[in-house]
Amino acid sequence: MSELGRSGSGRHLEVDISTVDNASVLRVTGAFVGKQVALFRRACFQAQADEAKHRIIDLSEVEEIDGYGMAALVGLLARRRREGGEVVLCGLNPDLRSVLEATNCDSIYRMAVSTSGALEYLKDGKE
Repeated sequence: MSELGRSGSGRHLEVDISTVDNASVLRVTGAFVGKQVALFRRACFQAQADEAKHRIIDLSEVEEIDGYGMAALVGLLARRRREGGEVVLCGLNPDLRSVLEATNCDSIYRMAVSTSGALEYLKDGKE
């Protein structure tokens, strides 16, 4: 597992990366906002080296998300699908789920309660 750093100011973001089966799991912690989103994008680039086909984004420890965070998720989804992979979001708290619903993104993402649920979806539906 690798971890990408923290950002400055009072708000921070951390991204841990691991690989399970044919998926890179990116566990996002903290404020998924503004300049901090660059850490997530670097983690996505680093995950490319794993050559895993799919991405699971664990958002269970995300405190907040803004338009920059949402744009990073949409960009990742577009890239993965172009390359024949899938993105599954998991661990969404009610506030994050509301943001996805309000922006109509809940209709384009696969969602699971947990990482294990996301792995089951990929195993049953995409492998």
